[in-house]
Amino acid sequence: MTRLILTAIDSGAGCLLRAGIADIVIPLGFRFASGLLPSAAELEAMLGPGSLDHFPEGRLGQFHSKGMGPLDLCEHCEAVELWFDPMPNAQLMLVQLLDCLSFRERIVPKLTLFQTDAAIAGQQPEALSEWKPPGVKIRNEHLDAATMAWQAFRQPTPQAWFDLLGKDISVLPQLRQTVLEMLEELPMPATGLGATEMRMLELGAEGNPSPFDVFPGHKKRNKRRVFGYWEVGALLDGLARGPAPAVCSPPAACRRSGPSRRQSRRSRPAARSGCLESWS
Repeated sequence: MTRLILTAIDSGAGCLLRAGIADIVIPLGFRFASGLLPSAAELEAMLGPGSLDHFPEGRLGQFHSKGMGPLDLCEHCEAVELWFDPMPNAQLMLVQLLDCLSFRERIVPKLTLFQTDAAIAGQQPEALSEWKPPGVKIRNEHLDAATMAWQAFRQPTPQAWFDLLGKDISVLPQLRQTVLEMLEELPMPATGLGATEMRMLELGAEGNPSPFDVFPGHKKRNKRRVFGYWEVGALLDGLARGPAPAVCSPPAACRRSGPSRRQSRRSRPAARSGCLESWS
């Protein structure tokens, strides 16, 4: 029996690969928490035939060089496990994937969700039995909640996303927190800044920090989780380069190790999600 794992990012996939719990581990690696959302056709292509052709030889086993995509692998494998951590972008990937899979009746009975409470990439593969969450078979309730959330996230205003807080979405245990964290990144009325930017300013006001002292995850003082490393760099750069800079420009050494010149010149709303970008 061929066992397939779909997960969010490369580092998490590496952990699961080293644990040796599946024949094939595929990181999807999509970014939905920033930038413009892909169209329905683009999403289908990202999951469809040939989308795994770039994978190293050996990672796909018997399916190597056969023009496969994640959905094709789900069709051919007897067991499909979805390992997703609580990070907002991972949760957005999960609801998009479940929404897509809900139209494939032959795949749904194979699906088991392993929803972790911490980042998969931060775990030790040899201690898998200690942190492995219980597996939950995917049912119609999971698919319905995922479809509702994904449709809400794609709307041009935040109202449908906000309305999820009044609905029962507990079948996906990390989804409600994701809704809250994404809403907190909307521009605040008084400042036009989101929660990540405000937290960076708070930390910066405490002393004379380097840029990395205010990054999420660094020294565990900034616990915001919506944006990734390069996206946070673009936000910090925006705070330094606006018409009325909120922080001093980072030193040259930081600029060399931070976002690329092309990324740093993007307009500030472009660092937000496709949904949040249109709401800004």
